Amino acid sequence: KNNLVVGSISTAEALSSFSSCGPVHDGRIKPEIVAMGSNVFSTYTPLNTYNTISGTSMSTPGITGTVAVLAQRYKQLNGNVNPPSHLIKNIACNAATDLGTAGPDYRFGFGRVDALKSVKILENNTYALNTVATGASNDLTITVPAGAARLKVMLTWNDPAATANASFALINNLDLRVIEGANTTLPWILDRMNPANAATRADDNISNIEQVTIDNPAAGTYTLRVTGEAITTGPNQAYAISWIIDMPGIEVVYPNGNESFSPGSSETITWNNAGVSGNQTVEYSLDNGGTWTTISTVSATTTRLTWTVPAAFTSTALIRVTNGSLTDVSDNGFKILGTVTGFTGNNTTCNAGEINFSWNAVTNANAYDIYSLDNTGNFVLLSSNISGTSFTATGLTPGANMWFTIRAKNTTNNAESERAIAINVVASTGGGGIGNAGPISGSA
Repeated sequence: KNNLVVGSISTAEALSSFSSCGPVHDGRIKPEIVAMGSNVFSTYTPLNTYNTISGTSMSTPGITGTVAVLAQRYKQLNGNVNPPSHLIKNIACNAATDLGTAGPDYRFGFGRVDALKSVKILENNTYALNTVATGASNDLTITVPAGAARLKVMLTWNDPAATANASFALINNLDLRVIEGANTTLPWILDRMNPANAATRADDNISNIEQVTIDNPAAGTYTLRVTGEAITTGPNQAYAISWIIDMPGIEVVYPNGNESFSPGSSETITWNNAGVSGNQTVEYSLDNGGTWTTISTVSATTTRLTWTVPAAFTSTALIRVTNGSLTDVSDNGFKILGTVTGFTGNNTTCNAGEINFSWNAVTNANAYDIYSLDNTGNFVLLSSNISGTSFTATGLTPGANMWFTIRAKNTTNNAESERAIAINVVASTGGGGIGNAGPISGSA
């Protein structure tokens, strides 16, 4: 009940064929959230190298990294105190982008993880932690401004363990209501006997995660009410509640500045939107917004677009998405320059503590930086502004087994490539060397 269970999607946000779906036996939503797990290029432990891998074993680390960052941000904002896990689960699920059938479902849960929207809940302080007893209610009042596109409210709690094989796992039953004047909105529930059906609104008596969403909410005062319907293990149950008010707008998420892309590579432009009607225009600029080139015109519901990076070298590229008066641009310029290929290292003709490196020239690059992996797991600069396509590193520990990578750059306009895939080379012990390494295709 209390775990955050993860499903897998592709870059196109389609459910991966290998991703398991709910419901669990009593009808609870599993998975609660999804992330990219199809064809993920990553480190590959069995061979100490890199590989393209698919599986929920790839989507789950993405979620794990996301919630670790959310926990870190909570600590930064709260005197280094650890957050309760039910709050982190709450903000990850409430901020997720809905996919599949409208509302939560048994395939995508509450949707694709959105770290940016999640962290804004913490930074905007649109959450509360409290406790409730049987028969008691806690009311929290919020104001929804005119013109809001969407209101999302979520309640979560860590529920005590049920007995093994219990028909229903819920022990402490809390209820969520969103009240505006004479209108009361109940949370979404699903039908375990008809799992493909869309969610409906009703009392939820099986889950320890409940969500209310309201599209185009009327302006006014809303009461978020949490009631302890039955706290059988208590006397009080701790819970977290969060709320998101989406105003009409567009926000470019990726690329948003300082990324490095290789000409001809495929990137997925990503943005958030709310209150958009009609088509959106997606454009790029190579000169910090001086001129713009249209990539595509897409529907109001589209928030991801595959883009082939143009043949260019720049440090001032931008993305812009526009719908009428609604528009947003990357916060900072990103960079375009070819990634180094053919990066190799050997120690066969070196003195002790030396390695010879060589690589292929990159079009429009006039310098190269080589990095080495230190004992804290970070790549640190070994040598910068190397001209030409070869370099001999000196002063290394003889016989040390080390990892290296390289970046191309243009010192005139500050364009930089992404780092090439790292290679493993043993520093020479003198007398002819003991090994070499070649390139592995790709970039990181």
